[in-house]
Amino acid sequence: MRELWKLHRRRPRSTSVFTPIRLASAPTALGAVILIAALAACSPAQGPTSPPTPGSSVSSTPDAGDVRGRLAAGLRDTSPANASLVENAKTTLTPVPATWLPGWQILDVVNLTPPHPRRLYAGLSDDGRALVLTGQPDNFSTMLTEAGVSVVSATVATDVAGVFLDATRDFVTLSYRVDGVDDIRWRPKLTAEQEKARDQVVSTYGDEVSPAKAVQAASGWTVTTWSVTGTDLVRHQVSLGADGTVGDKTEVVASDLPVPASL
Repeated sequence: MRELWKLHRRRPRSTSVFTPIRLASAPTALGAVILIAALAACSPAQGPTSPPTPGSSVSSTPDAGDVRGRLAAGLRDTSPANASLVENAKTTLTPVPATWLPGWQILDVVNLTPPHPRRLYAGLSDDGRALVLTGQPDNFSTMLTEAGVSVVSATVATDVAGVFLDATRDFVTLSYRVDGVDDIRWRPKLTAEQEKARDQVVSTYGDEVSPAKAVQAASGWTVTTWSVTGTDLVRHQVSLGADGTVGDKTEVVASDLPVPASL
């Protein structure tokens, strides 16, 4: 399948990264359907916030309610390209649910303007500090530490781990979490050999791949969860430290799956 999305990353200094997504032409209506489904799978469930009126500007001294202005201002010194993306009136900012994150919010930043749609996740504190999370797992730990996040239950642990994996993806390849083999997005047309490979994965891992499970340890929590990243089926063991640090130990359990490798 020809790629529907191409992603380029521009890594600015320090804690910021710019990860544009490029849209390639699709030969059939099926490509458009896959594109819409991929974006929906990668985005939080609730709809995006309403963008400002075209032509509006971002105030140099945004007030507490001006999320767009505060995020752009927070990114301007360390990542001017990302700040410009946020300032764009066609860019949507979708809050990611995270009730366990006091004093901060996580925003899914998406601009679908052709020919180069772009997307990133960023954290924004109440006092205007901004951190790019896309491709920057250390920034996620910094955010949790500064927020004083306390993981008090398995439910909170699994939610934190899920948001961590979603927000820190680098978008170089298609990556999404799965709760079972039924969530794997196989190619729509498979050869006989590919059908055999699919059936082997389903047979071997059908009982193993499951929703995220959290186990408490002396130093915090360990959450076991699964994803399809590129053409690999990956087991993640996300560690959540009592000090807010987050780590991810990954294991590729099956490779060369007959699945789309990119958006």
